[in-house]
Amino acid sequence: MSMGEDLFPSYILATATMKAPRTNAPGHFGDWREMVGVRLSSTGENTKVRVEIGSTKLIKRSKLDLEVKSDGVARYVYPP
Repeated sequence: MSMGEDLFPSYILATATMKAPRTNAPGHFGDWREMVGVRLSSTGENTKVRVEIGSTKLIKRSKLDLEVKSDGVARYVYPP
């Protein structure tokens, strides 16, 4: 999902207490709301990856560590 380049703090606050589904969509890791993340695919065998996102003083730094298989399939990673 792409919302463009603007991410408003009011959206983050409004969705902060929403209930999460039981599982993420296949190939999606991290925050189920999928607000800010990256698309990646591995070039090596079982590559360890850390995705870290930070912003202003209003939003604390967030990170997610995972291991990506080298199957050529794109993964979508959204730190919480």
